[in-house]
Amino acid sequence: RAQPPRKLSVPQDEVEARRLRLYWVTGGSGSSPLRYFSLQLKELPSGPWKTHTADIPHNLTSWTVDRLKPFTSYKLRMLATNDVGDSVLSKETEAVTTLQDVPNEPPVILSVKPTTTTSVMVQWKRPTEDSINGVLTGYRLYYRELPANTSTGGDSGVQTTQNHTTSTFITTKSTFKTVSSASLSEFELTQLKKFKHYQIVMTSYNIIGESPPSAPVEVSVGEAAPSVAPQSIKVSAVSSSGLEVTWDMPPLETQNGLIQGYKVTPRKTSINRQGINTTCLPGKRQWGTKTHLDKRLK
Repeated sequence: RAQPPRKLSVPQDEVEARRLRLYWVTGGSGSSPLRYFSLQLKELPSGPWKTHTADIPHNLTSWTVDRLKPFTSYKLRMLATNDVGDSVLSKETEAVTTLQDVPNEPPVILSVKPTTTTSVMVQWKRPTEDSINGVLTGYRLYYRELPANTSTGGDSGVQTTQNHTTSTFITTKSTFKTVSSASLSEFELTQLKKFKHYQIVMTSYNIIGESPPSAPVEVSVGEAAPSVAPQSIKVSAVSSSGLEVTWDMPPLETQNGLIQGYKVTPRKTSINRQGINTTCLPGKRQWGTKTHLDKRLK
């Protein structure tokens, strides 16, 4: 019966992200010539032993083990085969960890919403763990201003375009911001130009490099939700069942566009604290009702 290979070793300088070089000393052939070696590997911490290669030529004493995962720990073992059969298994190698590689996937952009007339908030979902290929360092947001009348985003103001070629073009022609924290999932792009249209893509990166870019998202900049509520709010009773509310408009620099209207939400002080919503037109600075107010607040 053949003897298994001995002194299995993997020099650290021959370990790469997706392959490594394994060395060994050939054991005795027994009463029959050796035919080939088989290689098994185990993914740590708890993967099963699997046959990786079953036909390594018998006259070799080293082999390139490929098809490995980046930044993953393995153990390896071998056996020899002659005409009589298989040898017992060799001793396992020490654990060996492959190097990091660039991430396979970008983050997924979930939303891009204007926050002021010159800024937008970008929110995203972290790439899957299997695609990171190492330790995720952070993200890059690439953005560029689009020429007038080039948007295909419709009325929504935000559009995603599934086009990898377009995304790659954006990363080479755009300004970018670096988010140097893998735990973050949102970032505000500021100092954009009013009433312009922008295209945004993202990448994830580690110490090796960047992922492919995400699908582009388009957003129009110029209007956003008001930054503050109406000012100087006053409430006065006009009858036993009516109130009058007056206010001043928010300061101009906080309106972030054209005010479309106001919502007045009176609440009765009670355990239930139920309320009602009433919308007022933008030019109106007072609101009141003189009938059935108490009934509506119950």
